[in-house]
Amino acid sequence: MRPASSLPDGDIGTAPAGKDSGSIRASSRQIIKAGSARHRHRACGIFRACYTWNMALSSQSTALVPVDPRRRMLLMVREQLMSLHGALIVAEQSSYEGVIGPVGSVETLLDLLQCNPWFTWLHPFSDLLVRLDHLLDDDTFEISEDNLAHLLGELEGLLRPSIAGDGFARAYFEALQRNSDVVLAHFRLKRLLPDAA
Repeated sequence: MRPASSLPDGDIGTAPAGKDSGSIRASSRQIIKAGSARHRHRACGIFRACYTWNMALSSQSTALVPVDPRRRMLLMVREQLMSLHGALIVAEQSSYEGVIGPVGSVETLLDLLQCNPWFTWLHPFSDLLVRLDHLLDDDTFEISEDNLAHLLGELEGLLRPSIAGDGFARAYFEALQRNSDVVLAHFRLKRLLPDAA
């Protein structure tokens, strides 16, 4: 259990028991930006897509694989990042509900993900997903080695939990300690990165 004061930007959690989260189907391309500078590039579609990511995996198994190896790499990274972000949402909702109380609906959870300080520490993941989507949606944009290296370097920086850290690194460390699904998703994503052991 983590007090909200230990998180500069907040964190999130799981779907309430008994709710039919399977009815939520959204693409991360449905980007709804928040209205303030503080919540720039906060995409409701990203949160919704990550929250329902595991439910949608089976329907995406027949997708065509792009020929361009850099685009293919970004697609694989995006898929694993969606999985990690979804696992974090579920884990952090559970943590939030243990301290604050049940989240009444998926719509309430989406509002919390965008605006509540408990949840905002996850925004760097959603911001990166938004940028990946913009890059992958533009078929005319050629993904260079520099673009790929920059994005993978940024992701590698996010995947560094720290018990001694502050803010994001500490919140990420605590999420990894609490939830085995987060640990599994973390290592699946780390395995894709060039410097993975």
